[in-house]
This record gives sequence, structure tokens and C-alpha cells, in this order.
Amino acid sequence: MKTSVLIFLPCFIVNSAMAQQSIVRLQMVDGVNDVSIDAHWVDTLISTPLEQKVQLSFPNSEISSLSYTPQIGEDDVDLHREDHAQSDNLLRSISFFKADNSFLPYDIRVDALEKQNLKVVLPPLAGISSLVPVFDASATFIFVDGKRWGQGNKVDFPSSMEIKLVAFNGDVRSYSLQLMVSENPMLSIHTNGLVGKTWVDGAKMKLGSIDLGTVSIKGTGNHYADNLKNNFRIKFETKKSLLEMTKNKRWVLSSLDGDKSLMRVALSYKVASYLSGLKWTPNYRWVDFSLNDSYLGTYLLQEQVRVCRGRVEDGFVVSIQDSYDEGDDFFHSEKSHSLFVMKDPETGLNGAGLLRTKDRIDEFERALFSSANISSMVDMQSFVDYCLVNEIVKDEEAFLSDCYMNVREDGVIAMGPVWNLNKSFGYEGVSPEGFIRDRSPWFAELSKSSAFMTLLKNRFAEIYAKKVDLFNLIDEWSDELLLAEACNDGVWKSLDAKSNDLTDVQFVYQTEIASIKQWIELRLEWMKSQLE
Repeated sequence: MKTSVLIFLPCFIVNSAMAQQSIVRLQMVDGVNDVSIDAHWVDTLISTPLEQKVQLSFPNSEISSLSYTPQIGEDDVDLHREDHAQSDNLLRSISFFKADNSFLPYDIRVDALEKQNLKVVLPPLAGISSLVPVFDASATFIFVDGKRWGQGNKVDFPSSMEIKLVAFNGDVRSYSLQLMVSENPMLSIHTNGLVGKTWVDGAKMKLGSIDLGTVSIKGTGNHYADNLKNNFRIKFETKKSLLEMTKNKRWVLSSLDGDKSLMRVALSYKVASYLSGLKWTPNYRWVDFSLNDSYLGTYLLQEQVRVCRGRVEDGFVVSIQDSYDEGDDFFHSEKSHSLFVMKDPETGLNGAGLLRTKDRIDEFERALFSSANISSMVDMQSFVDYCLVNEIVKDEEAFLSDCYMNVREDGVIAMGPVWNLNKSFGYEGVSPEGFIRDRSPWFAELSKSSAFMTLLKNRFAEIYAKKVDLFNLIDEWSDELLLAEACNDGVWKSLDAKSNDLTDVQFVYQTEIASIKQWIELRLEWMKSQLE
């Protein structure tokens, strides 16, 4: 509520616009007592978003006496007195600016209006022992943990601190500020040069306090650019296990850019894990990522799709893509003219592995589009499960890009794994209705088969039965990821929260989580109505 303050001026000034009205009616700070004042006494109204000041002017001849409350001295302040809120002990915000606190990755502003218990979340940075705050407040004195605070003063920063604002007359209002730290492990990489879309060797990597030695890193994606939240790939010289995931040289840092929930990719993997037809789904962990001492927010550290023990077990990994990068080994199929990029192992553009893979896919497409028997050519359950996962999550690039498959050593084609479905689960207003299989010539053709559709319907029933489990998982993850999202939003303003106060972040974040759950509910019910 906007408060009102009366300011009495012992001089005669009349504002002609106000004089045309007979009465000015004010509601006082306590919200109870009303005061009616003759309009010709009102000089001016000064209105701000927080309060409205009314200046009253009286001629000297009308004033018989003038009294006022003297300003209290610092030695007379009683911080133990009962709180009495008024306009002169009001805290509007607390800020911690990067310019004053060099180790902070971004400016922090905590809105304090209509709040008394404030919370700030920081990434797990080393060396935070004190901070320089800036208070936007109306107060004669500000005390932090019982000590008088002055502009530019540092304050020791334990897990919480008590702030007391003292008005000119000694009235005290109390606030608390709690410091919280993201529980994600901090992954930091330092390079000798700028990171772009080519490998930078000799970088140093740490995960928490563990020194992981040298690593190569490069940016990936069609939209890679400076000042964006980019994806990265990292490559070790020897196989390493990160956060208890399978040992390998190759790993991916997915930016989760645009995903306010930070969980869409992981949710896609969870849906895939419900179905045994997909032999392997990447493992993942959320981390806070810092590159060359620049904090970049929350990332998903993932196992990269590779042919090795514990990931894709044999053969070749191939992906249908919408484009290829320089240096990629690729081919176009004869019938669908789809672009296939060889992902692992390397083959060369004219290598035997690529030619053998192309021949197998061309043979499969000829059989598929002529309605011949394909049962010996494919792992049909993997096709069913891969199609179902992509239909449920409805990623905007599903079947068009990063559409992975495994051409095994025995020549059988198995779909999967699902990969990096970030723009899913209602991303940017995508409708929960409508199938997307027609994007893929393969699945558009397969959907004409009653045998394929029967398998799909049976598998959908398994997923539908796990709906409650999925919703419970979303709730669990939303609690775990809230602190991470507060840090991520500090850098990228992805939520556009009112301030960096955790209450403000949580309000917007929970709205996004509710939206995802509602979308999933509508999507599953619509698919159920179509597949029954």
C-alpha cells in the first residue's frame, strides 16, 4: 500500500489547482485513522510509487505553537524495542553490486517491500567472507548485526544477518537476510585462449575441489556466439568418470538455454528410461559452470553419445540432421533424401564404415517405402519407443535434428538414444495436441502399419500408468533446482523475476513448473483419446 506522509511548512503557499477542491482526504500509515484537511491549506502533493507526501502551508498568523519530535542520537537507539513500522524506517531493497564485490558474477538486488525475511542465493564461489551492501531505505540509522552501518562499509556474511532500520524518533523495524548457496557442484575450466567452435587444447578443469587435469573444449550449435548461453563439448586425454557416471573421454555441457525449468532435457531422458526398448539413455548431472572465471549459470553435464562399453555398445552411431558442420562425415539417403551424419566412430567421407552404413539405410528405406517386410532389418521395439518418447515430449526439433540411431555390427538398425530434447513439454506455447510423426518420412510410413501402431498403443499405456510418478519427480526436482535457477536467473534473467530475492524467483519458477505439469496432463490425455 502506498503510505502517506504529512509535511507541515510554516509559511503560506497556495496551489491554485488544489484550492478548487474543498477537502483532501488522507489515509494514514496505520491504515485506520483518516484525516480531513481543508484544501486551501494544501501546498503540493509529491507522489512516488512508495509513498505520497502532502505539503501543508499555513500563514504565521494561524500558528499558535509548533512542536516536533527531535531526532534521536545514535547512543540513544534501542535495538531491542518492539518493532514499529513507519515510513521513516522502510527498507525498499538491498543490492550487492559487482563493482563493489569483485568476486560476484552479477549484480544482485533483493526487493524488500512487504517482506521481512529476505533470501539471496549465490553459486558455490570460493572466498565469500564479506560483502558491500547498498541499502535503498528511508532511515536515520541502519544497523547490521548490531553494528552501525555506513555507506560503503563491508559486512561479514555468515549464513544470515539481522538488519534494523531506525527512524528519526527511534522507531525500529527489523529485517533478516539469509545467504544461501546453490547445491550444484561447480565445474570450472580455464583456457589459454578464446573458446570458439574449434577445439581449444590444454585447458585446466576442476569439479568442485577436484583437479581433473587438462581437457580440450569447444562450443557447439548453429547459434554459437559470444554473450550467449552456449553448449560445449569437452574431451579428456584419458577416460574419466565424472560425478559417478560411466568413464569416457567425451562429455557434453548442455546450456538448457531458454528452459526456465532447467529440467526439460532430464524429463525427456526420464520418459525414455521408462521404456526398455531404448538400450541406453545418457546419464546427466546438473552443475554450475564457470569458464575463464566467468560464471555462466546452470548446465547439464551429460554423457556424449559414443560407441563404447556402458554407452552404445557396438556398430556406428548415426544421426539425421538438418545441417552438417565442417569436417563431418555425412551422406544423403536415396529414398527420403534425409541428411545422415556419422557421429562415432570416425569413418571418413569415403570410408568403408560410412559406405556400409549408407547401403544398409538405403536398403531399409527401399523396403519400408515398398511395404516389404522389414522385421529382420530393424529393432522394432526401439523404433516404437523412440517414436513414443518424441511424441510425448513434442520437442520442436524432434525427428528433424539430433535424431540418433545405431547401425549395429549385425546390420540391424536400432533407434536411439534420445538426445537433448530441450525445446519440449510445451516450450514457448507449443500445443499439447497433434502428432508430429509426419515430420519424419520413416515414422510417417510406419504409422500406416497396424502392427506398429498396436505396439505403440501398448507402450503408451505403460507411460500413462507412470503419470503420477512423473509428476512427483517434477515436484522433487523443482525443490532441488530452485536454488540453481536463482543463480541462473541472476546471470541470464531467464525468469524475469521481480528481484533476486528467492521468494520472487520461486513465484515465477513455480508458475513455470505448474505450466509444464498442466501441459503434460493435457498431452497425455489427448494422446490417450487418440490411441485408445
